[in-house]
Amino acid sequence: MGELNFRLSISSISGKHERIAHFKEILSVKDKEIADLKDKLSELQQNRQEKEADFEKRLKTIDEGLKKTKETIFLANKNILSQKSAAI
Repeated sequence: MGELNFRLSISSISGKHERIAHFKEILSVKDKEIADLKDKLSELQQNRQEKEADFEKRLKTIDEGLKKTKETIFLANKNILSQKSAAI
């Protein structure tokens, strides 16, 4: 009877070690997945920052163009008004 209990406890310990090894393997795979996801997130964040910077540059260029157009229209209106007042 003692030998049977000993065998059962050894097989129980062996089963526990196999389960622990299995869980360690799962954790290792999950750690790799997490590391890959972190790399992907970092890459996506960097791409977003680059796109934001590019968008801000384009927006600034458009804003500068609008300011120049506004000044041109203002000067043209001023010239027209001065010509009309000179004609009167």
